[in-house]
Amino acid sequence: MKYLFFILVLILTTTGCKQQLVDKPDNLIPPDKMEQILYDVSLLNAIKGVDVKLLEKNKIEPQEYLYQKYHIDSLQFSESSIYYASDNPEEYAKIFERIKTKLEKESKAIQDSIDKSVKDKMIKNKR
Repeated sequence: MKYLFFILVLILTTTGCKQQLVDKPDNLIPPDKMEQILYDVSLLNAIKGVDVKLLEKNKIEPQEYLYQKYHIDSLQFSESSIYYASDNPEEYAKIFERIKTKLEKESKAIQDSIDKSVKDKMIKNKR
């Protein structure tokens, strides 16, 4: 009888913990589109970190650029972000991991291109 009670409490505890903290928004951004948006956010933040004047010079307001590019608004983005973070944080973490992997791959490709260019110039200058 103790074991049955223990199992019943365990089942109720594990199923009761998966309550939805945030209601799913009506205009939820699909996961793949959310990943693309967050990727662009990462790129824009990197650009601001390297050369803050670059965005100003090209008259790019990062948030407005994203909203126009993806046909979303700030409320939709905010609600979707909160929903994904609260509903399934493991999946949200996977999205960020895929973004990180993609950024690292692109960074390596750029660095390889720079290295090749420098090497080619050095060879050309030796002639």
